[in-house]
Amino acid sequence: MSLLKIDDMTKTFGGLTAVKNLNMEINNHSISAVIGPNGAGKTTVFNLITGVYKLDSGDIIFNGESIVNLSPDEIVKKGITRTFQNIRLFKDMTVLENVMTGFHCRTECEILDLLFKKNKTKKEEAEILEKSLKLLEYIGIYEYRNEKSKNLPYGHQRILEIARALAAQPKLLLLDEPAAGMNSSEKDDLIKIIRKIQNDYDLSILLVEHDMGLVMNIAESIVVLNYGAKIASGTPIEVQTNDAVIEAYLGKGEDSNA
Repeated sequence: MSLLKIDDMTKTFGGLTAVKNLNMEINNHSISAVIGPNGAGKTTVFNLITGVYKLDSGDIIFNGESIVNLSPDEIVKKGITRTFQNIRLFKDMTVLENVMTGFHCRTECEILDLLFKKNKTKKEEAEILEKSLKLLEYIGIYEYRNEKSKNLPYGHQRILEIARALAAQPKLLLLDEPAAGMNSSEKDDLIKIIRKIQNDYDLSILLVEHDMGLVMNIAESIVVLNYGAKIASGTPIEVQTNDAVIEAYLGKGEDSNA
């Protein structure tokens, strides 16, 4: 059964069609990837799924419900969280505090509870603290819990962003170029973490990534975009041997601005 179903997704910016009549499905408890040359529309797809951009036409069905008219925060509450190409941590907050912010979208306290520090608030804060510490231990950066996030090694900042996204308890986790800027050792660790998350959590993972070695290693299914349109989809082997995919990548430079 599909968790996410995209029907004829289209988005234009002025005279440029960034995404054109895109159809794709993400199955429950799967790891999928969207790839394509620079400018193919990959990150635009993420921005449409998460409500940052609004569709010009088409539909996005998540868990059996259309989410096209929901705001980004409403979509998070429905169960879709993400990381970003350019890391967006709270740089002057600690590692622990960053993760705690992820849990807050699932709290029940109202603003007055927070202002007057009611017992309900204190209980929820204690629960969030405990869950955050456990999550940091699970994902392997517990020892940095009291460090400001800006002081973490780059690879660990990427992992912290994933931890914060997990804290919101997603059903679908979107990873936007999670391996960008990582060395080979950090990429190996990232692959282990993604597989661990997919194995231990009841969620699906969709990633955009330029590192084809990582994608082919970890993705169960792949959608290939070129100039905003889907040109191929299938297993890693099917995509690797697809003539249209080979042609799209031939002579194309890759960077992180897609």
